[in-house]
Amino acid sequence: MRLIKISLLLVFFVVLGAAGLYYANNKGWLAQTPLANLDQTEIQLLTQDAGNQTRVLSDRAQEVNQHLQQVLGTSVQVNEQENEALHQRAFEYGRYLYCKQVVKEWEEQ
Repeated sequence: MRLIKISLLLVFFVVLGAAGLYYANNKGWLAQTPLANLDQTEIQLLTQDAGNQTRVLSDRAQEVNQHLQQVLGTSVQVNEQENEALHQRAFEYGRYLYCKQVVKEWEEQ
């Protein structure tokens, strides 16, 4: 999920930069810079291409999310004992750790 978020932010900033260049070029702020030779159609193609890429990435992100829900939904079980008191859960966890250590020591013998 984090990778999708980073990808979408990257595409957003590329589109924002292209739009900024387009706006600066229209205002004449780029007249004394090497960016003055940019063609308006190239900038528009860049912004359209970035929009298309954003749509493709969002579609892929939805597909990945659906697959992850299917995979994790079968392996992750919901804790049925959420209403159990905290001290009781801590006691059960301590008992689990103790039993785990006893089994480990027994296997080492």
